[in-house]
Amino acid sequence: MSDPAALVPTGETGDANGILVVSGLCALLSIIFIIIRFYIRVAFRQGVKCDDWMLLLSTLLFLLLGSILVWCYSIADGLVTNLDRPMENDSDGDGTGDSEVELYLKLLLALAIIYFTLATTTKLGILIMYNRIFEKDQIFRYQLWAVTGLVIAFWVATTVANLTSCVPLHYNWINTLQDPRYCFNQNVFWAAAGSAELALDALVLALPIGALSRVRLTFHQKLSAGGIFFLGGFIIITGIVRVVVGYDPYGRVPKHYDIVVWTSLHSGVSLVCATLPVMGPLMRIIRHSKPVKKLFQLASRSNTSRTNTANSRSRPRARVTSSPDRSDLREETTANEDYPEPRRLNQNSTLSPVDGENDPVV
Repeated sequence: MSDPAALVPTGETGDANGILVVSGLCALLSIIFIIIRFYIRVAFRQGVKCDDWMLLLSTLLFLLLGSILVWCYSIADGLVTNLDRPMENDSDGDGTGDSEVELYLKLLLALAIIYFTLATTTKLGILIMYNRIFEKDQIFRYQLWAVTGLVIAFWVATTVANLTSCVPLHYNWINTLQDPRYCFNQNVFWAAAGSAELALDALVLALPIGALSRVRLTFHQKLSAGGIFFLGGFIIITGIVRVVVGYDPYGRVPKHYDIVVWTSLHSGVSLVCATLPVMGPLMRIIRHSKPVKKLFQLASRSNTSRTNTANSRSRPRARVTSSPDRSDLREETTANEDYPEPRRLNQNSTLSPVDGENDPVV
């Protein structure tokens, strides 16, 4: 076998450092949000629920995924390989033993299995949270169990497919997935699995819409739910991008760099969005804190001053005319006092008895 770095075709060398930075940032965000989630549960005496433990498991799997990535790239001398070239014997004296390359390829297989487990536990954590929130909605519970069955079936199918991608199994690390007699097309598999996961993400995200429409919510609750669904849309976007940019129409394996970067982003965004629904108590504290109140007051004053300025500019100016002669005004006033305007009477009113007439006015 040859050094894994030599397996990278010209022009296809990925930036391993870029992958590790993206994965590290996503892992850091996941850790921060899962700590905040457990802090809210304990500080507000809500109790740690089953969905919290499931998402904690997802976070730990994500950290394990990142650790194996670091291990892989340390073996591959910092280069990302897409395994498009056949393996060679170590007879060229490059100093790299076959066991190192085999370990690298075994770790790649483990990465695939761990990722699909991570994706499944994240979705199950969200579904368990749905079940706790809408436990009295019987229609929703039937829909929930159906989607849960699809998620578990997805995990079983992808795990079995990874374990049988090459038959016998050891051809995964001695044949570079190139021989169609023993290994199926990994490129097609990742595209199909990514599309199936994308459909499941859309189902999980849209599942509570019907239940929410049957519940009376305040304006702030509707705003929070809308924000969660808006951020959940990023899961769909990252899933679509991963399938599109990771597919290689000219090879039997996907583009390693693109698939790993967008898979890390997809997993990180999924974990963050899964934590958002329990952020309500913390957001209320932040909203009512003094710095935020002062910020809103400054923004309100700024908007008021801009509105007043705009109104003053748009208000038409009064035309200045020459004032009439005051003597004319006095004469006009005296004439009006000598001959006052007759009083208007309603149709049903009568004349004053002083006038001596009691007939109704027509």
